[in-house]
Amino acid sequence: MTTFNDFGIFAGEKLIENQTFGLVTATNDVNGSWFLTQVVKRLGRHEKVTLITTINDEEFYIEALKRQGIKLQALPNVRIVSLLGKPANDVLQYADKDTVVVLENPDLWTAGGTNNVQEVVRTIFKLQQASRAVLCLIQADKPLLENADSSLLSTNHTNLGIQLLHQTDYVITLRPLPTGRADDVTGILNVSRGTRPTDIAVDEKEYLYFIKGEQVKITPR
Repeated sequence: MTTFNDFGIFAGEKLIENQTFGLVTATNDVNGSWFLTQVVKRLGRHEKVTLITTINDEEFYIEALKRQGIKLQALPNVRIVSLLGKPANDVLQYADKDTVVVLENPDLWTAGGTNNVQEVVRTIFKLQQASRAVLCLIQADKPLLENADSSLLSTNHTNLGIQLLHQTDYVITLRPLPTGRADDVTGILNVSRGTRPTDIAVDEKEYLYFIKGEQVKITPR
């Protein structure tokens, strides 16, 4: 096993490439906040990062970093913003050409009915065009292309996921083990190319990851 610091999405174990849009999907069984915390912790040592959450307050991630042994003041490049209860358009004020934006659960905007799917999609891609790169986490308890539930909530969520998926440079899925949790494995992390044509080389791999306390270890499968 290796630590998250050795995990890479692109060639040379790089975590982020310029002008990329990445989509992370997680389930209720596998909370994705640990992944965002690790990304912010690693990138924030050397690069400008803004983590924007629609579902948590700022204190949630400040405490998550503290549990990693890092005070937010020690990461001057990192900014944590909560847009809980705010409309999607508010996110655009945090766009910056030198900043990687990590966006948690924009699907909440469509679920809450404050914005329609097209408004949220347009806003996210305006954000991407005005930022160094964007990494976006959404919930996907069913495959993005599956829409058996005809409720408005399910339809909006599926439509948002599909439209974001069609613009991705890379996709990361976080899933539980099919057989349940093992003593030394928490879940499966899969990295794959996105659907947008690009010359950027994505290191497509599947990993087993293990979270023990606040330590994350990753093993290529």
